Amino acid sequence: MKKILKYITIFSLAIIFMNVSFQHVSAEDNLHVATYITGIGCPHCANVAPGLLKEMVNECDDMIIVEYEIYQQPENSSVIFEFNNNYGSGLGIPLVIFNQDSILTGDTQINKYMTVRCDESQKGIICLPNGECQKWEELDLNDIILLPKIWSRDRIAVRTNEENISQGNNSLIKDFLTAEDPQTFIEQSNLDNFVSPQEVEISGGTVNFKTALEIEGWLLQWNGEDETVVPLKDKETNPSSEKSETKVSLLKTITLALADSVNPCAIAILMMMLIAITTYNPGNRKVVLASGFSFILAVIIMYLVYGVLIVKFFDFVQGFKSIQSIISPILSLLMSIFSLILGVLEIKDYLRYKPGSIGTEMPLSLRPKVQKLMAKVTSPAGAFVLGLFVTVFLLPCTIGPYFILGGLISTGSTNVASMLPYLLLYNVVFVLPMVIVTLIIFFGIKNVKDVQDWKNKNVRKLHLIAGILLTVLAGWVFTENIPAILSLFNF
Repeated sequence: MKKILKYITIFSLAIIFMNVSFQHVSAEDNLHVATYITGIGCPHCANVAPGLLKEMVNECDDMIIVEYEIYQQPENSSVIFEFNNNYGSGLGIPLVIFNQDSILTGDTQINKYMTVRCDESQKGIICLPNGECQKWEELDLNDIILLPKIWSRDRIAVRTNEENISQGNNSLIKDFLTAEDPQTFIEQSNLDNFVSPQEVEISGGTVNFKTALEIEGWLLQWNGEDETVVPLKDKETNPSSEKSETKVSLLKTITLALADSVNPCAIAILMMMLIAITTYNPGNRKVVLASGFSFILAVIIMYLVYGVLIVKFFDFVQGFKSIQSIISPILSLLMSIFSLILGVLEIKDYLRYKPGSIGTEMPLSLRPKVQKLMAKVTSPAGAFVLGLFVTVFLLPCTIGPYFILGGLISTGSTNVASMLPYLLLYNVVFVLPMVIVTLIIFFGIKNVKDVQDWKNKNVRKLHLIAGILLTVLAGWVFTENIPAILSLFNF
């Protein structure tokens, strides 16, 4: 009898052990892991992200998606080059990689074939950028480079720094991603370092989570309970606006506008116009004020038009889908180089001033034509009409900083609402010296000739100020985008 009980006990334990093992293997066998490379502001990515992160992580068995965002996080840009070198995956985004034989590029392919590729892909296998493929259960998260987000059902693990984590936390984070119930798993693991949940941005929307905690450089967030589908909220604004905020800021806009506003070229044209007005209306300061502001308003209107055209030009350049992922770092590199060149030219004019220098002042050949036009201005209405046309002559000496701003604003699909605040701010700062000069003459503080003499006396200093601002901005833009720029050369 005792022997029978002994055999029954051993048999029961064996059955339990086999069942647990079977469940574990089954879970690993059903697991699908894919890498998703995207960019917030990319319109094609916006067509993919909601369905991919909301539906596929739940419908494709136990789907895990390792996401690399490369627009707002340019430090992730090198990952697409590494995948391309080892998998031949191309440089277009959005991009989904299961393994060397299962790669989807572009919103049409991903939306149409994602479920098929998911079914056909190797289960329980994750393929890394360096070309190695490992079992998920054996994976060391320290081998997942840079700053990914890892999605799984109703939860996410966000890497916040590139420091290595301990083996214990490595297993804990992976178990969190595959646990049946994240809340129960966290409670059983006795973790209590809770933090406030953070909204997670994706192309075309945001994702909200109820609970979050931090573990050694990783942010774990989840919803739990009956919410097995990741809740997505559409952005009220175009996703391209978020992209703009990362490439261009108010401070960058003001820096560029200040560099442009102290340009002697722009002040000189205003002075020509005011001389014509005061000559025709001696002593009538109200006409001077109205004419000055009419001229300035016309300049703002035309420069807003030029600004929209510049941004749309850069949008067109970024619209080439096959190289979309490398356009952003290339533009950042070109904008920093262009800003540096302009800065050096301005500083050169301080050291060795020559009227009509290329890129910093109006060419001497254009000045007689402008003076001839200015001589015909006799009223505020004439000043406004003149301002609409004379901006064409301003472009050779003022377009540089504005061109840089357009490149920084551009997202590839920029709408007018998202670009207008930056363009308006730029133009208000740009015309500020014109406003000051007009008010000085109106209030009789100085006459037109005094202001013109001051400008001629300090022209070299004005170039120096512009040069310093542009050079600082060049270093600023380059420094912010060093990882993405270096990735262009596979560093």
